[in-house]
Amino acid sequence: MDKQIITYIESLLSEKEREVKSLQDKWKKHSGNPELAMTIKQESEWELGIIAESQKALKNLNQQKKSYPRRPSLRETQAMQAYNRGGY
Repeated sequence: MDKQIITYIESLLSEKEREVKSLQDKWKKHSGNPELAMTIKQESEWELGIIAESQKALKNLNQQKKSYPRRPSLRETQAMQAYNRGGY
C-alpha cells in the first residue's frame, strides 16, 4: 500500500474513534433508558475494539513496508559468484 493511503486510512480511523467516544460519553450522561444505554455501550465497545485492531494492522503493514531485506555480505556474494561459475 502507498504511504499516503495508509495515512488517510489512519486519519479516518482516528476520526471514527473520536465519534464513537463522543457518542459513548453522551449516553453516559443521559442514561434514562437502561436497555438502550447498554446496547449503545456494547456496540461502541465492539466498534472501538475493531478500530484498535485495524490501527494495529495498519501499523504492522507500515512497518513491513519500511523493512528491507538485508544485503548479502561480501563473503556470501563471492561464494554465490563462484558457485555460478561452477567453482563449488
